[in-house]
Amino acid sequence: MDNIKIVRFKNGDDVICTLSSIEENSYLMEDPMTVSVHTDIKNNKQILILAHWLPVNITKTNDAVIEKTDIMTIYSPSDDFEEYYMNNVKETKEDKKAKEDITELFDDYDDIVEAMSEKELQKNIH
Repeated sequence: MDNIKIVRFKNGDDVICTLSSIEENSYLMEDPMTVSVHTDIKNNKQILILAHWLPVNITKTNDAVIEKTDIMTIYSPSDDFEEYYMNNVKETKEDKKAKEDITELFDDYDDIVEAMSEKELQKNIH
């Protein structure tokens, strides 16, 4: 996917996302995740951490418009890192869908209970 990029902001943050130019001065970032590398001193290894850049639990969509003036540089991730990112995006979307399905089931259950209660109430009135 050619439009998966890592954006380095002027504040030093690195964000991997699907990047699209939407206006002369701005980009659309879809499924943005922060990228950070930490060193595990005990094992002398580097650990790559991806975290949601947006609060996905409270947003309707996982995208944001950013101004080009806030960007220092844009570069392409390695194939392995791109695959790792895409797997994380897929898992996030599956988790969100599962939560929506569970919420819908509970809503349906509440509707059934309410309908049964109304029917029982009407039965007792007659």
